[in-house]
Amino acid sequence: MKESTMQELCYLKNNKRIQGSESYITHVDFPVEQGSADMRLYDIFPGIQLMVTDFVTDTCYRDCVKQDVISINHCSRGRFECEFDNRNYLYMGEGDIVINSMARLSVGSSFPLNYYFGSTIILFPQICKDVQELKAFGIDTERLFEKYSLGERSPVFRRNEEVEHAKSIQNGV
Repeated sequence: MKESTMQELCYLKNNKRIQGSESYITHVDFPVEQGSADMRLYDIFPGIQLMVTDFVTDTCYRDCVKQDVISINHCSRGRFECEFDNRNYLYMGEGDIVINSMARLSVGSSFPLNYYFGSTIILFPQICKDVQELKAFGIDTERLFEKYSLGERSPVFRRNEEVEHAKSIQNGV
């Protein structure tokens, strides 16, 4: 389960993976031109991973192909900017949450403050739909994709009291 799930993330496909202290933890060697990148993946359920990233650099952009992957991203510290086409940009600041689909590919990305610390819940819809435990939680990736029009946009939920608790949870990871 772990290896096949990891292989589905095209932008991590060629990266070296290092087994963590527990079988469900994987460290990813994510080289950047200048600075550093620390990336850890936690297998939660089949089809669901938590990725914690700590970048001290100005960019981490990699070309990729479209994939059936949904990500829910939370920025704890720093700032992330992403360009999807000539007039479609995503700006993510501290405390913001973004839902994104890899059905929309970016053409560029950057960390304007030269650092970013955040977490991402990664959903692989084709795997999730067959996991009985996820049905108990009411996780329906098709409904999520349709509700937020993820084929056309990446909604940003700006920092507010209702989502701020994610920061305190994330800092305990």
